Amino acid sequence: MKNSLLIMEIKSFCLNLEDSENKYNGVVKELKKINIYPERFVAKKHKIVNRITRSTSEKANQILESHLSLFRYLQNLKDEIFLIIEDDVVVFNEFDISDVINMAPDDWNVIFLGGVNHESRNQPILIDDIFHRCQFAMNLHAFLIKRDFIQTVIDRWEIRDSECDVMFADLQKSYNFYGLNKDSIIQNGLESITVVSCLPEMCLDLYKFYKNKKVILSKIEAKKVEFYRKNKKQIFENLCSKLLKYLPNEYPKINKNSKNKTVIVESRFNDVVEFAIKNTIQKMGDDWGHILVCTNNNFEQFSKLRDEINDDIKIVNL
Repeated sequence: MKNSLLIMEIKSFCLNLEDSENKYNGVVKELKKINIYPERFVAKKHKIVNRITRSTSEKANQILESHLSLFRYLQNLKDEIFLIIEDDVVVFNEFDISDVINMAPDDWNVIFLGGVNHESRNQPILIDDIFHRCQFAMNLHAFLIKRDFIQTVIDRWEIRDSECDVMFADLQKSYNFYGLNKDSIIQNGLESITVVSCLPEMCLDLYKFYKNKKVILSKIEAKKVEFYRKNKKQIFENLCSKLLKYLPNEYPKINKNSKNKTVIVESRFNDVVEFAIKNTIQKMGDDWGHILVCTNNNFEQFSKLRDEINDDIKIVNL
């Protein structure tokens, strides 16, 4: 663990559009709660010469150029650690930034402070009660970064083969990105709700949070939050349908004679059921047995699913 650091020693910057200083002022007021006072870094509109090859939208390219400008500026500073914040964040859980740094694993390059969107195929690895290690997490809203890692990020962004946050996530294959288990700073709006909507209790917590913070929500956003609260079940079903195609095609070794078994009882068959079965088998890992209990209504579909995954899956037709 690192030696104790004072909050004032951590240089923080808020990336803010040239004509949106009011948003910066809002972020300053919000982060004052946790004794963070970010400097404003003006993200000017750039003339795009080298476009991202996969996404040619003006917005995506402007985001990349703005972050590159900030990171090049940071290279000229002597500070060892920087806090980068975008101008659309709110404090979800109050925390001490120096505590985060002092308790972080020694080898960290980047620490996300909340609202991380983890790719379904590369779920985070739990390190301890405070941190998880990211494998492919897309987030640029609030993070700590070490100065000696900045050039590595610049070099990756200059390749311009994808969106800014996707290239940032790609670095996690080779470098040490960590996130907080308990979100502290998240994007203002619905992005974090869409990420965790499959966890009803978390969705409800976020709903209550936003409801209590009506001043930071537009009428449209408030209506969307209410929609998420009322439609968690449908959102979860849609999420399962979308994630099916991202599940790995290779499955763990199944041991039908194992003492450790899962039992799934279901009389229906749809995308949610298919996702639940496949995801359960993937998550349990090697040397587990699996029993699918069905009826005549879905026996044929369960049999086809067994053929697809592994013949050692046991099917019980009631």
